[in-house]
Amino acid sequence: MNRYKERMLDGLMRIAPPGAPVRRWHVSPLIDSLAYHWSWLLALIPMLMMGSEREDYLVLFLLVLTLNFAHRHLTLPIVYCDRQVLRTNPLRFTIAPIAMVALFAIEPVLWKSDHRFAFVVIATFSGAWGLWHTIQQKYGILRLYVVKSEVAADKRTPPWVDRMLVHGWFPVWIVYLGTSHRDLVEQGFSRAEFFINPIMDALVGIRVWALPLAGALAAFSVAAFLWYEWRNDRFSNRARLFMGIGTAALSVSFLLLDPAKVFLSYTFSHALEYFVFVWAYQRKRFADPTSGPSLMKRMLRQPALCYWGFLLGISAVYLGVRYWGVYFFPEEDTIRLAGISGSRWIYYWGISQSMVHFYYDGFMWKMRSPVTRANL
Repeated sequence: MNRYKERMLDGLMRIAPPGAPVRRWHVSPLIDSLAYHWSWLLALIPMLMMGSEREDYLVLFLLVLTLNFAHRHLTLPIVYCDRQVLRTNPLRFTIAPIAMVALFAIEPVLWKSDHRFAFVVIATFSGAWGLWHTIQQKYGILRLYVVKSEVAADKRTPPWVDRMLVHGWFPVWIVYLGTSHRDLVEQGFSRAEFFINPIMDALVGIRVWALPLAGALAAFSVAAFLWYEWRNDRFSNRARLFMGIGTAALSVSFLLLDPAKVFLSYTFSHALEYFVFVWAYQRKRFADPTSGPSLMKRMLRQPALCYWGFLLGISAVYLGVRYWGVYFFPEEDTIRLAGISGSRWIYYWGISQSMVHFYYDGFMWKMRSPVTRANL
């Protein structure tokens, strides 16, 4: 009966065996569409049906924050539970966690001292790096589809086209949000107002010509992507086409819909993409008998238990420590350690740990890496 159910599920999702080649798609049309191309709609559509105040969509808000927090920690077992991965960059994988713990320990000291400005710089840098990392992941998935395309290497879409599609919207976002949703920007950068406010003041003065120019750049990025897709495949590569259209639609949603909800949807999409990509990558990697023994390989003999156990465990810690006495059991006192609230400790940890995640991902998943390409 279990085998029958597995065959039905595989047939529905068209998931090929780990060692079998998949043309153009990463996993399957359904999985790719739900995880990569249109995952942001899974969060955005329900939120648009709710009110504009955070309390109106609080459950979804907490779900997105929790999933985002959890996915960043997935990098740690990928590295430290797999000897083959650990041996690829032993120096980096040794120094980075030491720096992470040291930064985590010094953050509360900086915040309470005369050097609070240094903490604000660190937190702002982490936030900016996180924004870049989130958008860059979209670029990485677009390049994944280039690797899996059937177009000759010398005729494939050049990297600048995909970079433009995901990064070409930055100028229009900055000008539009900085002038039309200033209160939202100030709320998001409340600790960095000393350099955010002058930027927004300047944007007001140049909006009349900067917004059309930025919009033209964004339009060109979409046109360039579509032109290359038509030249290379006559729009027959649905995997890349849907990824590009989905990314452009998400980008333009910032201009048409509630930016706070769109940002949460982008965050949700990013975290879900990461979980699915890692699952698919490790599924294929550990199906190879030459992958060698590792703790990660043994844990993934029960992949559902491994991934869901990890997600639920991290989520319980995050929600319990950060929101106990706030949203959960509000009549109780919030968790405190050394006179600092649990929410604040989670914030400090998020700054330091996220930068390790960003750093590792920056070199672990390069599409030009032979190891990465072999397990796609």
